[in-house]
Amino acid sequence: MTVIYFLVAFVSGIVLGLFYFQMLWFTVSNLPKAKRPYLLSFLSLIARLIVAFIVFFIVIKLGNWQHLIICLIGFIGVRIFFIKKVKRNDSKEE
Repeated sequence: MTVIYFLVAFVSGIVLGLFYFQMLWFTVSNLPKAKRPYLLSFLSLIARLIVAFIVFFIVIKLGNWQHLIICLIGFIGVRIFFIKKVKRNDSKEE
């Protein structure tokens, strides 16, 4: 049963990472078109942080610190994936 909880924590981290970094990408790509870019940046940051804190809180409340670490590994794995994807796209444009 513990393996299932670790798997759920890992998948939660991946889903959270996808949400967080996709919203960050959306925010950055829409900044030039925004009438008030500072407001878009601020609200996006607040929304992303609130969602991240809620997910991390739920993971640690339902599990323990090891589940939080597994969740963070999934989150950071998505971050690494997005960084490599952006670097790959930048090198193709040159």
